[in-house]
Amino acid sequence: LASLQHILHHTAAAATAAGTAQGSREKTPPPSSGNAPTPEWYFSDEEHTRRALREMFRAADHHQKNRLTWETFIGFCIDSTMLGRTGVDYTLISMKYDRVFEEEGGAYFHGVRRMKFVPGLQRVLCAEKSVMRAVDPQTWQPSRYSAQDPGIILDVEFLPDTSEVLLSSSDLTLKVYSAVTFALVTKTKVDVSQLTIKWATKWRRVYSGSRLGEIIGWECGQRDEDGLPLPPAQRSKRQVHDSAVTCLLFHPVDGSIISCGLDSKIFIMEPVNGTILQTFEGHKAGVTGIAYNFDYSFLISCGAEPDPLLWVISNTHKDCKPFVLHDSANPHRYSVCAICSLDGTAQVASLDLRGMIKVWDVRTFECLHTLYCSSYQGYSREDFTGLQYIAPENQLVAFSSGRVHIFEYTYSTKEVENPADSSAIVGLAYNPHNKTFITASGSTVRVWNAITGELSTSFDKLTDTDITAFCVDLCGLKFFLGCYNGAVLAFNYANGQKCRPYPGAHQKEITCLRYVESFGRAFVLSCSLDGQLRMLPDSPNVADHNSLVNSCPGASFHCCEYLSILSVAIVADSRCRLSLWDISVTHGDGAFKGVTRLDPAESAFVAENLSKPTSDVVMMCVRPLADLPALAASDSEGRVFVYNTAPAPFPYSLLAAWQNESAR
Repeated sequence: LASLQHILHHTAAAATAAGTAQGSREKTPPPSSGNAPTPEWYFSDEEHTRRALREMFRAADHHQKNRLTWETFIGFCIDSTMLGRTGVDYTLISMKYDRVFEEEGGAYFHGVRRMKFVPGLQRVLCAEKSVMRAVDPQTWQPSRYSAQDPGIILDVEFLPDTSEVLLSSSDLTLKVYSAVTFALVTKTKVDVSQLTIKWATKWRRVYSGSRLGEIIGWECGQRDEDGLPLPPAQRSKRQVHDSAVTCLLFHPVDGSIISCGLDSKIFIMEPVNGTILQTFEGHKAGVTGIAYNFDYSFLISCGAEPDPLLWVISNTHKDCKPFVLHDSANPHRYSVCAICSLDGTAQVASLDLRGMIKVWDVRTFECLHTLYCSSYQGYSREDFTGLQYIAPENQLVAFSSGRVHIFEYTYSTKEVENPADSSAIVGLAYNPHNKTFITASGSTVRVWNAITGELSTSFDKLTDTDITAFCVDLCGLKFFLGCYNGAVLAFNYANGQKCRPYPGAHQKEITCLRYVESFGRAFVLSCSLDGQLRMLPDSPNVADHNSLVNSCPGASFHCCEYLSILSVAIVADSRCRLSLWDISVTHGDGAFKGVTRLDPAESAFVAENLSKPTSDVVMMCVRPLADLPALAASDSEGRVFVYNTAPAPFPYSLLAAWQNESAR
């Protein structure tokens, strides 16, 4: 707190000095009330203070906007102090790029129209106006050239089955070239120009999009009886768009075709029978490009608008609305002409006509980095046309008919500590109130940002022995830990401070904790290897901290659960039995009322149809089946048992049982 006060003091002084530098030479002290002292603001000339302020500003301004709002700064200070650390290191999330190559005038490239990286060749295929080149992405020197094409090259694609390259030309031909020598192998005539071509790995075919909105399937790489190559053969043809098809993609799981066109529509089509699975409409004047983020299942599109759109393709609602990627501080001012996904990351990049590149985080929809290919406001001889990401080299390549700009990711020299737990993780819970995950391992509890996946907080050495069970309250304010020595402890979720212990809860290892709120009561159910099930009230006003629900001498409890509708606690023991207790009813001696005991060994169906268990079989898990009046339990032999519960007729009867042989 003293450090925070020192930082706030100098930050306020810096703000006052900045205002003075703009012309406010006279300082008017704020009006004081009563005997409160009037603060004296000053600006320190000490270099270490200035350096600390610059470092703090860079840490707080993790989106690189070169400005901070008061809310952002206060949020950063609160996170830094309450969590006991500087929080997420956002500089390690966003990929920073520096310009490594720039060409204007055509010394190496002569009007690049399309560019594709081929992992199988470790080369970049560049389709120029009438020549196709293979370029080494490490040196960016052309290694092979194709012969001069009589038409304008529209698109190129690599065929991995035959190690050939398919080329679409404006002279109404599809040409096949050898990927080794770039010699022409075969060609075929088409009725209309094919503006885009894409190889489908799942279907082992090439699909093309035509100027008239058709999507055509081609079979390539066939040979005749003499072993001579046959020209590409048309196998399917479907009218999908009302105007030219501009881009094609394929879903990585089911192989469905994702296409966009100048009719401002995006379609997802099943290629076998041509069924339209989903339609996206949000662009106003055509869609020029689409990209798919395979890690997060987002589809990103661009068109005449200055903002890319992000779609959730798993949303099957007909009126699915897109998310707009907009940077209010420094937006795209011209139409976005190209977009690409940065494979292996949660980022996509967009390029507008004048050469501004923006890198977006699809998890937060925020701009992480802005790049400029040239003087953004200056006169441009031609508009940019494409953007390509070279994954092995971590390069972004923006190109036009006369320019190529390459930006390469620069790795941080800062050594990053591995945030993984050194011990086994005994449990995980999600806190929807602050969008975090919490894990327990060893004697450490860690909180993770659910959006970025980064470690937010680490509470070390909370317990004397290893943590064996834990749970979180329903408000996300506290977490409870069960330990190897039988202790149960409660901690504050925000700062890791101990709230209260439960002395003498158990004598042996805690195997399960369940937080329960039912009928106006809040408590934790705990079971242990000492054969006891206890109810630990989550209230400081309750004097009895260790209400014994059930005790089974000679047995150990491995898991417990709670049926809120019936106020019944369920516990599974080492004798492969389930015991049910009504914790809303007590006897005169304070003991809770037992409901029933379920023993699968007493069932004739289990004895006849399932293998006989070994002597050391234990019940491992028990769960209620959501809203159904039933519960399921499983043991260490891979057997699963389903029982019905009240209010179903004949409650606690065995409904089904089966065995997973591979789990034995």
